[in-house]
Amino acid sequence: MKNKNEGILKILIALMLAVSSLFVMSSCMLIDLDSFFEDYLGDDDQTPNDGFRPPFLPDYDDPTYPENPDPNAPSLPDKDEDITYYPSQGGDSENASPLNKTLLSTVIVMSEFVENPSSGAGVFYKLDKEKGDAYIITNYHVVYDADEGLCKKISVYLFGMELQKYAVPAVCIGGSVTYDIAVLKIEGSEILKNSAAVQTTLGNSDEVSVFDTVYAVGNPKAEGIAANKGIVSVVSEYLSLTGADNTEVELRVMRIDAAVNSGNSGGGLYNEDGKLIGIVCAKRVGSDVDDMGYAIPSNLVKALVNNILDNCDGVTNLQIMRPLLGIEITAKTMGIVVDPETGDIKKASVVEISNVFDTCPLKDKLQIGDVITSVSVNGVSITPTQIYHVTDHMMNGRVGDTVITTVQRGEETLSFELVISESIISLVK
Repeated sequence: MKNKNEGILKILIALMLAVSSLFVMSSCMLIDLDSFFEDYLGDDDQTPNDGFRPPFLPDYDDPTYPENPDPNAPSLPDKDEDITYYPSQGGDSENASPLNKTLLSTVIVMSEFVENPSSGAGVFYKLDKEKGDAYIITNYHVVYDADEGLCKKISVYLFGMELQKYAVPAVCIGGSVTYDIAVLKIEGSEILKNSAAVQTTLGNSDEVSVFDTVYAVGNPKAEGIAANKGIVSVVSEYLSLTGADNTEVELRVMRIDAAVNSGNSGGGLYNEDGKLIGIVCAKRVGSDVDDMGYAIPSNLVKALVNNILDNCDGVTNLQIMRPLLGIEITAKTMGIVVDPETGDIKKASVVEISNVFDTCPLKDKLQIGDVITSVSVNGVSITPTQIYHVTDHMMNGRVGDTVITTVQRGEETLSFELVISESIISLVK
């Protein structure tokens, strides 16, 4: 979640006064009106801190930023020496607990916009320590400004290395306002090679249940990497809010009660095993609202990030490319299922086709009322128990992949095959 200047904050106050509570994402400032003046403008007896920068922020006036050619930077010890300080060669990190490794999977993300430098968080999705290369997940609104577009100068900082000399330059290779996900790329970083950073471990967000304990790790209030604890309040719901480009977007999110503050955006949400189950993106604010934070579920994040890597890395395209079946689906029946081993309760639906559009390549085969029993994309099959399972899984499709849709029609089970072509690919802003 970005830290913006006083002018932007005043605009947000005006918007917030119009309603009792509001979802805010585009500015990354999720503001509680009751504490706004204390937190952002300073106490009555203090000078407003509009120009304040946390100690890890780079010197934006330094013409050499972000190359970091500091001649006084400490040299790394030989690998056979006893390493008792950061940065290490990474050996000690192997003994870290799964939860503590989430700190090493987290980065501070600094976006140096011309008008409003901002700060958020990110997570190592892929990491090659030997080459010093990495791909990092963050929120799109952390690296995009409605006035300036994608940030041209992005730096990330590792846990325990929040000094300007340890700034690692990164570039955004692609992302989406609609899904509020972006991917950053780092290449050939000596700092990364010699750090204790680790790649995150992905969890399965479909296995998450209400009451599960979760940990949000991010960069709250732009004061460095920190962790907060809470529980899952709602496994999946839709949230309408203002996107990074100031248009309204609708996100599918998980609701949590862990503390989420400005600067947490782009950071990870983890289960008790230290596995990533979401990317924190927003919170609800207002004098009558408590403990309502939101994260994009990890299964959706994985599909989105892989889509960006396949369609944006190394090319000029910066957008997600989503295949569309050309059908509308709905829940024929809704209810719950109880896990016989854990006793956990989950919502479940029977998913059926409610409309077949003229653009559907299977319009002569699929019918309204067909119950979708499975969808296979390039050999990976799912059994949908929620509407979003179908749309999320289709995000994994690429041109040339085979999609097999199996439906129940009365007493018949029918399967229809489709090869994805460019004609059914849609660019997602």
